[in-house]
Amino acid sequence: MALSPCQVCFVDTRKRCAACKTSHYCSSEHQRSDRRRHARECAVLAAGLDSQVEFPLKVKAVLFPVSGGKPRIIDVSYRLGHWPTTPNIPKHDLDLLPVLGDTRMALPVTIQRDGPKPSAPPLGHTLTLVHTLEYADEGRTRNRCIERIAPKGFPWRGNAVGFRNTPPAERIAQYDDVTEDDVRVFTKYFAEGGDGRNVLDADTQALLDAIPRGVDTVIF
Repeated sequence: MALSPCQVCFVDTRKRCAACKTSHYCSSEHQRSDRRRHARECAVLAAGLDSQVEFPLKVKAVLFPVSGGKPRIIDVSYRLGHWPTTPNIPKHDLDLLPVLGDTRMALPVTIQRDGPKPSAPPLGHTLTLVHTLEYADEGRTRNRCIERIAPKGFPWRGNAVGFRNTPPAERIAQYDDVTEDDVRVFTKYFAEGGDGRNVLDADTQALLDAIPRGVDTVIF
C-alpha cells in the first residue's frame, strides 16, 4: 500500500479508514479527532467523487444576514472536489449561490486572530469569512446585522457567511462545523473595525513573507 498524507497533519502514512479506504490517518488519535467530520463524507468517498449529485453534503456556518437580526447558524451545502497534490484528501467546494446570491465576486477573508488587529492573540485555528467584492458598492443594501454590531464600523453590504477551516488550512480548503466561540470571534472582528483584510497569525505571515514578490498566493 502506497504512502498517503494523514487527513489531520499531512504526515505520510499507510493507515487508512477501513470503510472508505481513502482517508488516511497516522494515528488512532487523529482518526478519533476527525471522526465527526469524516462520518458525513465516508460514504461519498467510498462510492467515489464522481458519484455525487449536485452538493450532497452539509456543513454548519454562521450567517450575518443583510436583512438584519442576530447572526445565526445555517447549513451550507458542499461537494467533494479533486485536489491534484493530495488525491486522498479532497477539497470542499461550497455552494455559496443560495447564501450570497452572486458568487462571481465572492471574496474570502482569513481570520487567525481574536480580533482584527495584528496584535490580537492567535486563535490556534483558521476561520474564513466570505462576502462579495462589491461590499463597498453604494448601490447595494448595507448589512443591517453587521451594522447593529458595529454602528460606526465598515459599511459591509450584502450577506456575509463565516466558516471554520479544518487544519492545515494553508494546505487544502476543507471546512468543519462552526462553534459558538467561532460566532463570537466573527462578531468581534466586525465590532472592532474589521474591514475585509486578512488577520494572520505569525506562522502564516512568515510563510507569506518568504514568498518572492510577484508570485500569486491564495489563503483560504
